[in-house]
Amino acid sequence: MSILDNSYSHEIDAAELAAALQASIEKIKPNIDAEAGDVLSLLSQGYTLADIMDFGEGHKEALFQLGCRFMLSNDLEQASNIFLTLALLDPLEERAQYGLGVVEQTRGDLPKAAQFFLQFILLNATDPKGYLRLGECLRGANEKEEAKAAFETAKQLAEKGHGSQADVTEAKRQLNSLSRHNS
Repeated sequence: MSILDNSYSHEIDAAELAAALQASIEKIKPNIDAEAGDVLSLLSQGYTLADIMDFGEGHKEALFQLGCRFMLSNDLEQASNIFLTLALLDPLEERAQYGLGVVEQTRGDLPKAAQFFLQFILLNATDPKGYLRLGECLRGANEKEEAKAAFETAKQLAEKGHGSQADVTEAKRQLNSLSRHNS
């Protein structure tokens, strides 16, 4: 069994989920104040909390950098809280998923980290860093073939200009390390 298996217990129908959420919002609206009802209505229309609060790119960058500082000071709980806040403010903010993945990888929770890196990849499929971190998680879980595929993808993307030379070098190093351990 892979750390990537059983991410979801059953198929999710997006239309059914959206309808259920909308019905829930309509049900609770009479029991909340008008401002909260307006926020819920905007959320149901596809606006993010960041949009509603006029929380712009500069604010998101500052929040991301704060999470990184907590990571560097090894305060994983605070870093996780910051990255989670960023993800809640803007669910399409890929850096939040990446940050949460790094936190969980540092904590040693490889399955959870891998799921966050998969979310990052879904949001930014051409960034080799997501594949590099996913490969590290897979390697740590002794899933060497899957790790190799992730590192190969990172290498190819970086060589095509989607990453830096450092990403190419890291991917090659990881692949060489894998092949040495398989020999």
